[in-house]
Amino acid sequence: MSKEETAIGARLYLALLIIPVLGYGLMNMPHYAARTMGANGYLAELIAGLIVLPGIAAIYFLARRFPGQTIIEQGVGILGNLPGRMTGLVYTVNSLIILTMFTRDTVNLVNVYFLNRSPLYAIAMILLIFSAFAASQGIEALAKLNSFLLIPALLVLFLLTAFGFQNVNWINVLPVTSPNLHDYFKGGMTVVYIYYLFGATAMTLPFLKPIKRYPRLVGGALLFTAVFFAVYAFGAIGVFGDTFLYRYAWPSLEFVRTIDHPFLFLEQSGLLMLIDWVTMIVAGTAYLYYAVALGSSRLTGTLNYKWWVLILFPVKLVMVLLPRTVSESKMVIDQIVKYGWIMLFGYPIFLLLLAIVLRRKGESDNGS
Repeated sequence: MSKEETAIGARLYLALLIIPVLGYGLMNMPHYAARTMGANGYLAELIAGLIVLPGIAAIYFLARRFPGQTIIEQGVGILGNLPGRMTGLVYTVNSLIILTMFTRDTVNLVNVYFLNRSPLYAIAMILLIFSAFAASQGIEALAKLNSFLLIPALLVLFLLTAFGFQNVNWINVLPVTSPNLHDYFKGGMTVVYIYYLFGATAMTLPFLKPIKRYPRLVGGALLFTAVFFAVYAFGAIGVFGDTFLYRYAWPSLEFVRTIDHPFLFLEQSGLLMLIDWVTMIVAGTAYLYYAVALGSSRLTGTLNYKWWVLILFPVKLVMVLLPRTVSESKMVIDQIVKYGWIMLFGYPIFLLLLAIVLRRKGESDNGS
């Protein structure tokens, strides 16, 4: 079985956690949060962070029990060859669907706001070519790319978020608490998808050295992104209100488009936000693309992950273009938001519990 022999340090891995999560989670997040929790939607992101903790913990403990193995190989070792490969196939297909549909959402966004005269297939081709090239360079190159983007991308986001608060109407974020406690859990589950790329660490965690630093890294990244998402949702709901927010397909972009500081060159803040976000989403797409290609390689036991990047390219392109309209793609994304967590976070918990019951362990690895 072809394996990539490489290792990345804590600083690079931290960037690999933050940039893809922000890129994938940011644009639709206020819409889903406000739809369930109303004016309290900014609390949903914090609750969702608590909800995914067991799944993230399971990924770590599996990596300690099965050093050097991805979740595909862990499944085979715990469930047996055929059942392990079948569930691994479901896991890989689930990740591929998440990858392609959020890529389609990016294509829709660029087409509507930036390149409205360009055909969808041309935008999709450009985005997929960039992400495929980056994915083919391997996990170390992806980590360095995300590390390079970390400071400038976050700086732009922070500035735009801060300036966006000029139009917040504090009445829109009241009441502070919900009388129905069930709404908090339901709201958290609605936006769990913003942390989906933390689930992808089940494929890339073996490359972190030493692996014992993962809890601190992922804990820091989770806290940072959860707080940022909550602040951003607070601003978006504060500007538009939880009911008016539904008028926008991408409310996060509309939030920064309300900025009006022409002498600070922010009259085109929406364009600046779009460029920053698309840059992050390309990096995130490449990361998940790599995870899917690596999973396909480990699942089949044939060909290097670079070949699978090439093989999956036409499959991705067809899947991205399959929905005929923005509405159709949003309907599919709604289903991903509801059920995508089952394999990304539920499957590792299932494997860990089964490994404990059956007393399954991999070979020891001093480097872990």
